[in-house]
Amino acid sequence: MNTLTKCLIIVWSLALISACGGGSSASDTQPVTNVAPIANTGTDISTDENTTVTLDGSSSTDSDGSIASYAWVQTSGTNVGIANANQSTATFTAPDVNTDTQLAFQLTVTDDDGATNSDTIAVSILDAAGTNQVPTAVAGNNFSADENTTVTLDGSSSSDPDGTIANYAWAQTTGAPTVSITNSTFAVASFTAPDITINTPLTFELTVTDNDGATNSSSVVVTITPLPGPAPLLTDVRSFIFGHSLVNHTFGGLSNDLTNTPRWINELALEAGYTYAATGQFGFGAQHVASLPTPESNWNLTPTPISWDSSTQTFAEGNINVTMFTPANFRQEFAANESSGNWPDVTTDTTAALFNWAENEAPGNSRYIIYENWQDMGPYTSANFSSTFPTTGELANYWATNNGSFHDWWIHYHDVMMAQNPELNVRMIPVGYIMGIVLTTTLVDIPAIDLYEDNAPHGRPTLYFLAGLITYMGTYGIEAPADYVVPNTVHSLVLANYTQIVSEIWAELQNFNDLQGNSRVFPN
Repeated sequence: MNTLTKCLIIVWSLALISACGGGSSASDTQPVTNVAPIANTGTDISTDENTTVTLDGSSSTDSDGSIASYAWVQTSGTNVGIANANQSTATFTAPDVNTDTQLAFQLTVTDDDGATNSDTIAVSILDAAGTNQVPTAVAGNNFSADENTTVTLDGSSSSDPDGTIANYAWAQTTGAPTVSITNSTFAVASFTAPDITINTPLTFELTVTDNDGATNSSSVVVTITPLPGPAPLLTDVRSFIFGHSLVNHTFGGLSNDLTNTPRWINELALEAGYTYAATGQFGFGAQHVASLPTPESNWNLTPTPISWDSSTQTFAEGNINVTMFTPANFRQEFAANESSGNWPDVTTDTTAALFNWAENEAPGNSRYIIYENWQDMGPYTSANFSSTFPTTGELANYWATNNGSFHDWWIHYHDVMMAQNPELNVRMIPVGYIMGIVLTTTLVDIPAIDLYEDNAPHGRPTLYFLAGLITYMGTYGIEAPADYVVPNTVHSLVLANYTQIVSEIWAELQNFNDLQGNSRVFPN
């Protein structure tokens, strides 16, 4: 074989080897990437409690193979047991719920190449009873109740159509005063009707809450009515007064009806719808006794209507039903049943003489009242009452004695009168004593210049108004009218505190008793 032939054979062999795959080419096959499956749980579900619920993942797909496995799990809500949790379609029983409740589930699918994907679904479990119905609050019909009584608020007729009432709440929404409600979180509550003077509506609201949290409210109006006031001892007073300037005073040296105790009694009586008339004789004990048996009705108490004209009528014809006396007890070192030295009369004897004269003139026709005045201020202050007036300390000492040993003298005086003259049933109105209480407490800020004219002490209009207020209540036996408007001729603090003052005076009168607990003021 020649050299050329050998070379051709070698070239052909190499070509054949190359053709049999000894190298690479552009037409060789590349590896394929797996596509993850798509989990599909469908749309969210709403279903009733206690029903079988189907979880359907059958719409899940794998674009380049097949779903190899399914896995259902619960991710939130009340735990339930899932049946066939490793199948495309699983089930569970909806739990028993009191309110609509949401559960959540997740489906994870795995394809034949091991790739996974997940999807979730929300399942709303509905209360089988449906939408909760609100309760009905029933506070009851509007009604009236007397003052100072226990009032019942009854919400026991409230109801809930699809459950129970879980809570009650009573509250006052309108009206004054505001009251305190007892058992305000119970169906039946109560309160104490306030003390009032006119019909007063109060509104109360009851709010009920059912076992599903729904609420409803109802209101009731309770009109508080005032009780009939106590009957007065008298409605028509015709008074004769044996008295002196601490009953009626010519303030400033001029006739001035504002310093006239009967004037204020008359005003209060007119406001209350009663009548009042008065006259009297000015003087002191011995002078009054000396005038018997023909005392004169010569005391000017204008503008008070006159009760008796001694120039034309007998005492009996005057129809006097209140005979009043205020002695001049300037010497308290002498007992009421001893001669008082400078005033040569025994106070108890003088009083008995005057009251017995009236009883003989008009038997059984009159009440007999001692008017306790206030004491002389001279020993307690050096004030001249024109440029200087008593200090706060001087007034405190003055009123302390007035309501101490001075008042004790009057109590002894009254005790002797009741013991020696029981048939007269003599009463006493502690005018000066109660005035001392009011002027050292509620009205302590009224300055002396607005109360006293001198150290007698004759007073200014405010002092005599207080005397009239006390005497009115002691005489008529009833509180002063609540709607009376104190005029501006009296100190403004009296107007501002009128209601409180009346209550304080009335309490003192009711509690002014003897050692046996019998009233010294009102007939026993």
